[in-house]
Amino acid sequence: MEHIENITEIRAAVKHILFEEYHLESVNDIFDLDGETLAEMYEQFKCVMEEYGLDGEDVESILNGIDG
Repeated sequence: MEHIENITEIRAAVKHILFEEYHLESVNDIFDLDGETLAEMYEQFKCVMEEYGLDGEDVESILNGIDG
């Protein structure tokens, strides 16, 4: 993964979404969510992406670096 500014802050935001708001136990639990919940989560990730100037590959790298 290329250097991403504020990676610690971004990971904290993503972890909050996954584990605090959606109560997932691991990143892999995303695959068990229904379409409506996934759409809601996507909108939250989209806000994080826009705030930090990330693209989809950056988010994938961040998710791969998170263990729940």
